[in-house]
Amino acid sequence: MYEIDRSTLRKATKCAWKCQCAKEGVCGSDRDCSIKSYHNVPDIFVCENSVVLCPYMIRFGDTSFCTCPVRQELLLKYGV
Repeated sequence: MYEIDRSTLRKATKCAWKCQCAKEGVCGSDRDCSIKSYHNVPDIFVCENSVVLCPYMIRFGDTSFCTCPVRQELLLKYGV
């Protein structure tokens, strides 16, 4: 289990999976949902798999971006 700041968890109000990624390191029901790359100016998180239905995924052309505060903290703190 990963330690996620309470303030971050409170921001994840749209999560349909009750922030299971903080417990298991994966998002939702699709274990292939992961961050492909991270660019820190500004903070941009590119999703590996754009098939997953998630309220925090924004699609733009052939690319999907993760806006989930919990998932972003997992990547920045723990590299997962």
